[in-house]
Amino acid sequence: DARRSSITVVSNLALISVPWMKFSQSSDRLAAVAAGELLILIAAGLVIHVLYLILNGTATRLFGFALPLRKAVILMASQKTLPVALTVLALIPDEALSPQTKGLVAIPCITSHLGQIFVDAFLATRWAKDA
Repeated sequence: DARRSSITVVSNLALISVPWMKFSQSSDRLAAVAAGELLILIAAGLVIHVLYLILNGTATRLFGFALPLRKAVILMASQKTLPVALTVLALIPDEALSPQTKGLVAIPCITSHLGQIFVDAFLATRWAKDA
């Protein structure tokens, strides 16, 4: 138990590192995006994620799930993964969407994923402290 908080921090940093690397790969395209537009993207991604958390929290309560199961379902059903989004984006033919445009389209995927990780890490840490 003494090392639990240290392990939690290391785990959260490991989770954050994967999308951060993808985010860094798109940094040249990100520099072309205005700060206000980027903040709107981040806020929209967070709002959508919070709506999913609320929806899934309500559904698990209505179905009468036990608290540990509720927590797991709420987090897992609310997350939209970056690997799936980037795979779908990569499978779009270049004739339909240019590689440069794909780089720009990847930015909201990456920022939303990072936001989800931060929100869910905070939520999971809080739930762990309450347990």
